[in-house]
Amino acid sequence: MIQPGTVKICGLTRIAHVEAAAQAGCDLVGFVNHPPSPRHLNLDDIACLVGRVAPEQSSVLVVVDGSRAELEEALALCGANFVQLCGDQSAADFQDFPVPILRRIAVEDGAAVLMQRWLSVACAFLLDRPGAPGGTGELVETAAAAALCGSAPCLLAGGLGADNVAAQVAATAPLGVDASSKLERSPGEKDAELMADFVAAARAALGRDGARAFGRSARP
Repeated sequence: MIQPGTVKICGLTRIAHVEAAAQAGCDLVGFVNHPPSPRHLNLDDIACLVGRVAPEQSSVLVVVDGSRAELEEALALCGANFVQLCGDQSAADFQDFPVPILRRIAVEDGAAVLMQRWLSVACAFLLDRPGAPGGTGELVETAAAAALCGSAPCLLAGGLGADNVAAQVAATAPLGVDASSKLERSPGEKDAELMADFVAAARAALGRDGARAFGRSARP
């Protein structure tokens, strides 16, 4: 369900950001529902932004905590196409979930074991720095990330921007990439030029042509 060359931009907080992400041409746009984050939005605001996502893009509800029942209700309210789980949820609780799951994995000791538990549940994994649920702006350890990318479909995250995405892709060979904090003027305030530059650099690094790798026509 996640195709090679997928580019995701996470942590959008305004309609202008959604419009700029569409212009930039990324495949997935992420909206964060986690109050400690500077990119947090309530579900009503996420629903409003999901309604403005371009037809050729898909939306991701990004959460840290939440039971299956709570997240099914949240998705019904906001209408996102995917959910990204960044907390300590159990894979057994999310079998046959109604939307595709992106599972965040911290690149650290034990990552491969956690990935194995989620292989039959998640459509792909989001590789990020340990120590926080996301948005650290710090790069992952590339050798460990490369090993994980070789065992399952993975999107590489953690401190990516136009200036370093080519080197990080070359070092880890992920299915796709995800960026947030390095595309901002300040926390939660995306910059249209930084987004456009990142998507262009990511496409080149991933060997993409002009067509998007993932659109709503591919939704389950």
